[in-house]
Amino acid sequence: MFVEYLKVSFLLMRAKPVRSVLSLLGIYIGVLSLVIIMSIGAGMQEKLKETFGTRGARVVFIHPGYDQILRKAGSITTDDLKLIKNMPEVLSVMQRAEKTMDVHVALVTSQAKVLGVDESFVSLYRIRLVQGRTFLKDEVDRKQPLCIISAETARALFPISRS
Repeated sequence: MFVEYLKVSFLLMRAKPVRSVLSLLGIYIGVLSLVIIMSIGAGMQEKLKETFGTRGARVVFIHPGYDQILRKAGSITTDDLKLIKNMPEVLSVMQRAEKTMDVHVALVTSQAKVLGVDESFVSLYRIRLVQGRTFLKDEVDRKQPLCIISAETARALFPISRS
């Protein structure tokens, strides 16, 4: 039975060769398009994982609860942070300190988002430093005013200097 189907299909292909070639070409182009789209999607997914991955770690934000009776938000103390940091699977613990402010250099002003971070922030988030170094533990402990700025911000604040 299968042999008969093959014979009939070859007879039809011989009878209308242009139609057969166009049909096969359409199938090839469709399959090729699907393979290309799937490859681009998989490549983008891998690049995003590589860029934003954190060595198998998960970033967890802990927010204090809200007591509806007292109508007051709870708080996380430094003792709580120490307990969490001493857990073996925890890589880094830091109170969230975030503020948006203007940064002034000479005659240039730029708006910046300022975050409080610890010494493992750069390695944990895989931030590629173009120039300079990461924070030292001693600097973080003493809460020294240090910063990491993006290349775009550096160009805006220091337009004459070369990177």
